[in-house]
Amino acid sequence: MSPLPLPGRLAAGLAATAVDQARKLPTPWARFDEEDDMDRNDDVPADVPVDVPADVPPDVPVEIDEADVAQALTPDPAASGSGPPPVMPGYDELTLAQLRAKLRTLSVEQLGGLLEHEQRHENRAAFVTMLGNRITTVRSR
Repeated sequence: MSPLPLPGRLAAGLAATAVDQARKLPTPWARFDEEDDMDRNDDVPADVPVDVPADVPPDVPVEIDEADVAQALTPDPAASGSGPPPVMPGYDELTLAQLRAKLRTLSVEQLGGLLEHEQRHENRAAFVTMLGNRITTVRSR
């Protein structure tokens, strides 16, 4: 029996390589930085939103100052603008993942402004929770 012609051998080799690479796809998926932090909160009940700073060991209890959180969550009556917050001009069009990626660069005041804007307009539970958790994390540092 004669060997396959060169184009046939190349096609078989490319098909085998493609199948092998497709099997490896689930392992290199991208991860957000905060997913590592979230994995450490497995012992926290699901109904308690807590964002633990990355530098805190998993066995150290985290205390949340409820007065600080309440102050950050209280809307400022003087700021009743209807446009996007000046801190993040395209905020209303962001997805949850896009917002999460930008939160690490914001101060407590900026986060409070975003939280106030979210509560006045869309009031999406996931966004409000994430902003509140980030405010708590930044204040605890």
